[in-house]
Amino acid sequence: MRLSTGKELPWFVDGRGFTWQPVTGDGERYEAHNKIPQNSYTLAELATLRGPVRKIAAPQPEDMQLVRDALTIAGTKALATLAVALMHGSKAGRDCTGHPGALVAGCPGSWESQTVRLLVWQTGPVIEAEQTHPEALAVLREVIIRWVAGDPMVEVAGSLARALVAVTQQQGGFEQISDSRLHDCALSNRYARYATYGSP
Repeated sequence: MRLSTGKELPWFVDGRGFTWQPVTGDGERYEAHNKIPQNSYTLAELATLRGPVRKIAAPQPEDMQLVRDALTIAGTKALATLAVALMHGSKAGRDCTGHPGALVAGCPGSWESQTVRLLVWQTGPVIEAEQTHPEALAVLREVIIRWVAGDPMVEVAGSLARALVAVTQQQGGFEQISDSRLHDCALSNRYARYATYGSP
C-alpha cells in the first residue's frame, strides 16, 4: 500500500491507467511503476505523450468516513457490497483510461491490489442482489468511482483496506462483515486477512 504523505515527490497515473513514480535520485524524471514501458520522462513529457496525467493523492478524511459508515451499516453484507461496488469502480477506471488495471493504479503490484482484483473478477460477478446493502452500495460506488476517475486519483486498494480493517475490528471480526457464502468460498482466508490485517 502506498499513500502520499505530502512530504515525498508525488506519483502520477497517466491517461492509459499506468502508474508513474519518481526516478530514484532524479527529481525531474518519472518511470513506470512496473518498468513497462521502460522509458523515463519529465512530467511535461509524460503529460504530452501519455496524458492526461493525474496526481495520486491520499483520500480525503470525509471520504474515508463515508466508506467506514457505509461498511458499518452494511453489517454482514459489507464485503459482498464492497465487491459489487468495486466492479463499478473497475468499469469507471476502464472507461476513463481504456486500461483494465486502472482500478489499482497507484500501487498495482501490492498485495491489497491483488486482493481487490480477486474481489472484482472472481467474487463480484457471483454476488446476488440479496447479499448486498443497497444504501451502502450507493455510497461505496460513488466514492470508489470518484477515487478512480477523479483528479487527483486516489489509490483504491490500500485506502479501502484501512477502512475495512477499522470496521472489522469495531464490529468484532470477519464474520461480522461477511455472509456465510463468503465464509465458505475458496478465497475466504485471503479476504479475512484483507479485512483484519490490511497491509502485510
